[in-house]
Parts: sequence; C-alpha cells; structure tokens
Amino acid sequence: LKKIFRESVVDYAVAQNLIVIKTLPGLASAVCGAVDSMYDDNILGTVAGDDTGLLIMRNAASAERLCVQLRRTYKR
Repeated sequence: LKKIFRESVVDYAVAQNLIVIKTLPGLASAVCGAVDSMYDDNILGTVAGDDTGLLIMRNAASAERLCVQLRRTYKR
C-alpha cells in the first residue's frame, strides 16, 4: 500500500465524507483496490476512473482522519 501511494498518488483532498484521489494515468484502480484492502469500517466503498479515485467514507470526520493518516504515512 505504501509503495502504491508513493508512486501513484499525485494529490488528494477531502470534500465532506468523500476523498478524491488524483493518480498518475491508469493507476486509480490500483490505488482504490489497495484502499479497499485496508478493511477500515469507515470506508464504505471506492470508485475508480483512469486517474481519479473516489473514497466514500462513513462521515466527514472519518474522511479527515484518513487524510491525516495518509499524509503522515505516505509522504513523498
């Protein structure tokens, strides 16, 4: 997961209970698949396009917490 994020994710942002993840072209599916494997009860689901992934979180607070965790853990 750490390697996928470091090498694939360009940016991410929170919008209420959603997290939008921008990736390099063609890698959003891999990133969303990695997030799905985290087995976090606050992650309700993910949707992936070509270079954008959408994480649907249980609420805005859980989305903020996950982004803080991502910033700490997966810094470039």
